[in-house]
Amino acid sequence: MVRDPIPFPFFAKLLVAATFFINFGRFLVFTFLTVYLTHTLDFEPWQTGTILTIALLVNQILPLISGVVGDRIGYSTMLVLGCISSSVGFFCVYSFASFQEMIGAAILIGGGAALYEPSIKSIFGNLQDESRKKAFTYFNQALNAGAVLGALAGGLSVQYSASLPMLFGTILFTVVSIVLLFLIRKFPKGKHSSSFRDSYRNVLKHKEFRLFSIAMIFFWIMYAQLTVSLPLEMYRVSESSELVSGVIISNGLFAFVLMFFLRRLFNKGKSNQLVKYGMLIMGSGLILIAFNSSVFWVIFCVLVFTIGETLGLPGADLAIAEYSSYEDVGAFYGVFGISFAIGGTLGNYLGTWLMGQYGGSYLPWLIYGLMGAVGFGLMKTLEKKVKCNQSYVKIIDIKKEDLT
Repeated sequence: MVRDPIPFPFFAKLLVAATFFINFGRFLVFTFLTVYLTHTLDFEPWQTGTILTIALLVNQILPLISGVVGDRIGYSTMLVLGCISSSVGFFCVYSFASFQEMIGAAILIGGGAALYEPSIKSIFGNLQDESRKKAFTYFNQALNAGAVLGALAGGLSVQYSASLPMLFGTILFTVVSIVLLFLIRKFPKGKHSSSFRDSYRNVLKHKEFRLFSIAMIFFWIMYAQLTVSLPLEMYRVSESSELVSGVIISNGLFAFVLMFFLRRLFNKGKSNQLVKYGMLIMGSGLILIAFNSSVFWVIFCVLVFTIGETLGLPGADLAIAEYSSYEDVGAFYGVFGISFAIGGTLGNYLGTWLMGQYGGSYLPWLIYGLMGAVGFGLMKTLEKKVKCNQSYVKIIDIKKEDLT
């Protein structure tokens, strides 16, 4: 067996394992949360929508603050607090039944994710280049493995009781919190600017980061279709609600396996190029759906889509870390969340509207394909801008040498 030459510290391995269990717990609960709120607690659709929206908004907006705070008090502290918050939130869902109590639970669950997600990425982002690339590929695999197994475990437990996934999620997050609490000193801390204001200024003045965040909006619009248009199309062609889960399961399993073959590409490739081609492939997978109407064709297109997604997600995480240059890393990841908030929201509304009005036609898939092409074009523009800046820096350095 060939030994891996890339160093990978123990705390990074520990964090990959924690990521698996965290995502396992999340999908254990969230796969069936809508059904639980609607059919077990008998909430009105607007009440269920409000609870889920509050959790989503807190998850997407709070990182603007939690990322900067994590740079200062330590990512490990924020990671533990996030897991504890999620654990309490899941326990509230399990124990209580009123609309007001569920809103409180949604705030705790969304807030927990907003604390631990930027923290995990910031810890990986502070690793040295080769270890960082390795960490984010393992991170992606842990997310996919946790999602698939969590959804399957939830499906088994819900057969005995609709509230069991909530209880198991509580227990799992509590155990992860306790383990991380005892190992909190093993995680590194990051560098940060002198004040919150300086941290935000350091992030927002970065022109390439701003253009990258804008380009990624089109990535997130397409990514949202994994839970919107693709399941709806699967239901349309199969007329079976049982086959809808095949979209998520095939996506997660294929992404997990695919990373074993792509890891070398991540170690050698440039993050911006990975994202650029990832968007083009995602758009291609979506536009291909317009050419056929069968279950097997939808699954094939999902697999093509997954190739692009598996290039784009870790590629984006790596790009953010590179833009930060080991300073205010949490702030960069926190601000980048705005891109996901905008793109994810647009993708959800666009997907439901297009599939509702034009489902069964080629139009939704043509629009998604154009999204991929636009994202690809913006990334090409960013690539040219980076090359121009690098050339300018080299010219300045040469002139300085001539003067000396």
